[in-house]
Amino acid sequence: MDEIMLIGSTKDPETVEKLEWINNIRSDLNVNNVEESRVMKKLKENPLIPIGITATCSALCYGLYCTFKGNSLMAQYMMRGRVAAQSFTILAMLSGLSLTLTKKTKTDE
Repeated sequence: MDEIMLIGSTKDPETVEKLEWINNIRSDLNVNNVEESRVMKKLKENPLIPIGITATCSALCYGLYCTFKGNSLMAQYMMRGRVAAQSFTILAMLSGLSLTLTKKTKTDE
């Protein structure tokens, strides 16, 4: 017995072409999952960077809070702490980059 194709059914070739965008979205979502896993891999390789970013943001937010509350002494300390945390983060990034480069050169040899 022959199947009856209804207009608008998923077996209709026109409908399949119209719904092709769903497959495109699914493939895009899989690419995003791959990128997220790549980010998580990088964070696991160098966990000092998120720690430095968190410290920088915390010092900045608390320093701004102290500024608005009128505690200028603590605000100064927090801004100095922010600079120190930024320096720590940059050093962590540079050390991670240098370790990555040395790993690549060792594997190339």
